[in-house]
Amino acid sequence: MIHVAAMALLALSLNQVPNTGRAKAKFPPRTEKPRPPPPQQPTPDTPAPSQPHDDAPPPQLPSQPPPFQEEPYLAVIRSHSPQIESCYARARAWSPAVQGEVIVEWDISPGGNVFGATVTSNTTGNSELASCVLQEVKSWIFRASDSSYPTHVRHPFRFQSS
Repeated sequence: MIHVAAMALLALSLNQVPNTGRAKAKFPPRTEKPRPPPPQQPTPDTPAPSQPHDDAPPPQLPSQPPPFQEEPYLAVIRSHSPQIESCYARARAWSPAVQGEVIVEWDISPGGNVFGATVTSNTTGNSELASCVLQEVKSWIFRASDSSYPTHVRHPFRFQSS
């Protein structure tokens, strides 16, 4: 009991209520922690929060699509259309109703030479026309490319009587 009295005396000197071990400890009333405010949404008046970023600028979308660029070999094919038309004129001399499509596939070396040319389809029914077109394609020279690989081309030549 002396011990309890000594604690009470000490507590009074410190202006505290003594804890005798018999009474339950009193705790302040429980309160909830205040929730942090939600992140602010950027508005026209408030700037968006800064984000960590690298030194590279963000990618820009083009305002217009890039202009159409045809394959470089098409210009060569067009430049040789008189020879192809000549093949067709010869075929029509023997068969006036000849029409259809001759598909030729070939490879262009990095230096611009044609190799591996072959007729893969011929709906004209005229093998002389297909052979003439093939021989013309084999003689063409294309612009040299920067690539170290050949370029594969598959091109339809369409023939229609007028």
